[in-house]
Amino acid sequence: MGRKGVTKNWTPEECRNNIFSILRITKLGTELPNAIFNNIIGLKLRQKRLELKLSQSKVGSMLNVTFQQIQKYETGLNGISLNNLWKFCILNNVDINWFFEDIKDKESNVVY
Repeated sequence: MGRKGVTKNWTPEECRNNIFSILRITKLGTELPNAIFNNIIGLKLRQKRLELKLSQSKVGSMLNVTFQQIQKYETGLNGISLNNLWKFCILNNVDINWFFEDIKDKESNVVY
């Protein structure tokens, strides 16, 4: 079952804008449903991968998964494990906090 628009080649800025759109729509209190959380982290992974000019195949090789699995992470179909997220960050010199900095309501200080 495919979702409309998930195969679009987004720029890093389009990924970031999409993250903010999801967060605006999802004011659900103190918890984000897993599917929405996976979408946000997946979009952040795509944004960072594009900024670093890495292919899905290259990232898959780094994490010992297929490029198809990277596609599933990026579209939110599957959630990336903390272990793989940590490995991605270490191998690419990315602060893991970057993945979570937008998942906070700046007005109420609530972390979603």
